[in-house]
Amino acid sequence: MLFQVEPSTANLKLKDRKFGIDYIVNPKKAIDPLTIKLLIESPQNQYNLVCNVLMEVSECNDTEKLNDIAILCCEFTAQCSSLSSEWLGAFVALSNDTTAEGYQDLLSQVSVADQSIYGRLGTFAAILIARNCFSLQAFVISVAIPSLLQVWEKTKEGMPPGSKENEVGSRLSCHLLLKLFQSVDAFPPSFYPSSSGGTSPKAAASVTHHPSGIRFSCDRHLLSSAHRTIPVGAIIAVLKAILVVGDADGKGDEDSAPSKTGISKLLGGRGGSEDEDYGLGITISASRMDNSSLSDFAKHTLRQICSQV
Repeated sequence: MLFQVEPSTANLKLKDRKFGIDYIVNPKKAIDPLTIKLLIESPQNQYNLVCNVLMEVSECNDTEKLNDIAILCCEFTAQCSSLSSEWLGAFVALSNDTTAEGYQDLLSQVSVADQSIYGRLGTFAAILIARNCFSLQAFVISVAIPSLLQVWEKTKEGMPPGSKENEVGSRLSCHLLLKLFQSVDAFPPSFYPSSSGGTSPKAAASVTHHPSGIRFSCDRHLLSSAHRTIPVGAIIAVLKAILVVGDADGKGDEDSAPSKTGISKLLGGRGGSEDEDYGLGITISASRMDNSSLSDFAKHTLRQICSQV
């Protein structure tokens, strides 16, 4: 039933910048039942917590602490189920920053244009999805697809391609989708050295630098399970949305689906410079991706997701 969770649309104001700060500073601290009671009884406290957490997440350079904060938030959500809607509402605001009505306090403190925060937000969202705070389907339908389609709608209305102020939310969505759909297989046994010189897996808790940024193997396995259980319709819908953004560079009919030429270049082309840069199995540099147009980055996102789903 997690897929039925709807993002919060409450238009509240951040009134307590210190709510939950003791836990955010020390995410391994045991949760006081009184804090849970305050959350359950007050949507305002839920809003305060979500804002304060995501402000910290956006500035957190410590991967281990970032994982601990995400796990803490999963514990909060397990005991206060309405937080699920608040997390989704906050991601809707971040990914639709120019049209969002809720979580304006969060948007005033977090620069969505700063691409250095994308990986942190992606890791945080991945752990929340892995631990059932909300489903991958809910994220795709409520956050990613509306964010991607807003750029297409604005292009139809006359916004020139490459208008960065109107594209940042959609670019964030592409980054988040890459993070959520990337392969998160556990380390192979050969990664773990044994005292005898052979290979023997060690405890998952000792691994803190997995390439995905997700510390614990249980979270990676749970995210992989989310990949396998998301309905096919949701996957097709988000791939179509990415395809529309990737083809929204003036080459197709902007009032219809992407052109056959655009689709061919995205999924089946051979030999062109675009394929060399964004082809399946080819990793381009982080700086190239950061500096590429939204259309090109959407093509890259589509290829990477299609190579794994």
